[in-house]
Amino acid sequence: MDFFADAIIHTATQAVETAQHLMRLSVEDSQRVSGLKRISGSAHLIHKAMLERPIASPNWIQEKTQLSPATVNACLRELEKLGLLKEVTGQKRNRIYSYEAYLHIMNEGTELPR
Repeated sequence: MDFFADAIIHTATQAVETAQHLMRLSVEDSQRVSGLKRISGSAHLIHKAMLERPIASPNWIQEKTQLSPATVNACLRELEKLGLLKEVTGQKRNRIYSYEAYLHIMNEGTELPR
């Protein structure tokens, strides 16, 4: 029984730590987005959408935020320059963006033992 109790405590602690890391990331990255000045409002909408779905296409982002395709693409370029997002396909069309830091935090502690 102690094993299961320890496992539950460990899992709960890890979940709280993960949530705290994600909250910190969100706040820090939101401050960085604010530095984009003119497009910061639209970029904030995209940042919020990427917190909901950390791997997403420009089409999904456009549907989610109701921003124009040109605005979404301009913001994605700027967020990529900031290092917040990474385009993962290398293609000109059918691109997919990843919120790398978010995914890194979510994957912490899930590595297989060696």
